[in-house]
Amino acid sequence: MPLLSSLTVCSQRTSTDSICFSKDQAKKILKDLKRLDFCDSITINQERQIINFKAVLHTDSTIIAENNKRLLEVTKTLNKANLKVKVLKKISFFGVPIAFGGGIIAALVLLK
Repeated sequence: MPLLSSLTVCSQRTSTDSICFSKDQAKKILKDLKRLDFCDSITINQERQIINFKAVLHTDSTIIAENNKRLLEVTKTLNKANLKVKVLKKISFFGVPIAFGGGIIAALVLLK
């Protein structure tokens, strides 16, 4: 009898209805339980990753909104600078010949 009891693993020792497993069955059950713990840990890690990913998405959305706002401001500033450049170009294009011509006329008037 001691030899037979050493080859089985019993559960529910206090109950009159006992379920006995062989050592191989007990090893397989224990292996499955350990695998279940491992799968649960993977699930928990994936849930944490999803939570972290959502937090990163929220942060990225905020950064993108701020960058779009800044981009709009910079674009307005650039458009103003381009307008000033166009005006100065036109002034230079027409102003230099007019100033040169006016200088010649003034010199002629002063020389007479």
